[in-house]
This record gives sequence, C-alpha cells and structure tokens, in this order.
Amino acid sequence: MGSNPIGQNLKYKYNMYYLILYIPLVSAIGAGLFGRQLGEKGAGIFTTASILTSSLIA
Repeated sequence: MGSNPIGQNLKYKYNMYYLILYIPLVSAIGAGLFGRQLGEKGAGIFTTASILTSSLIA
C-alpha cells in the first residue's frame, strides 16, 4: 500500500494544536502547585515562558 503524506501532516498539525492548548494549562497547574517552591518571581517566569512558547508555536 502507498503512503499518505497528507494524512501524516494533518496528524502533526493537530498535535501542534494540542500543544498550544495544553502548554499554558500545564504551566498554570504547575505554578499553582509548586508556586511556593518556585517563589513569586520563579512562578511568573515559568508561566510567562510557557505562554511565550505557546505563542511561538501558534
């Protein structure tokens, strides 16, 4: 059977959409759970870096 490069590209495209959605969610949960260990500045840097990463992917 032949390969389907179009379908393969769609799979990666949907994975990127999931990353755009879940990176900020995971960082918010991480900052909420580990905010005391990270400190106020560390939690801010962590969440800001994840939002920046998500926007670069988009």
